[in-house]
Amino acid sequence: VGGNWGLKKRLAGRPGGQSDEGQVDMDIVMPQLNDAGDPGEVNDILVEVGDAVAKGDAVMAIEMEKAIVEVESEHDGTVKSIAVAVGDEVVVGQKLLELE
Repeated sequence: VGGNWGLKKRLAGRPGGQSDEGQVDMDIVMPQLNDAGDPGEVNDILVEVGDAVAKGDAVMAIEMEKAIVEVESEHDGTVKSIAVAVGDEVVVGQKLLELE
């Protein structure tokens, strides 16, 4: 099995709903971390609700078959909600957290 297991992978956000302040909320979703698109397990959540994050900040650690991979935010914002817990299995495209 090949692949660059040690490399950090980036998350893509997608527009969500509108917040009360008129800002667009962004869902951070589980990226495809290997060629097969295998699910992973949440190993660590590196942010809390209310934390400010910048594009490129690690927000979650996902355990894959061969490595633990940090998932990075593609957007600046504030963590509005966290949709998963440590130990949860997550699949590609699943919402991990929401930024506002």
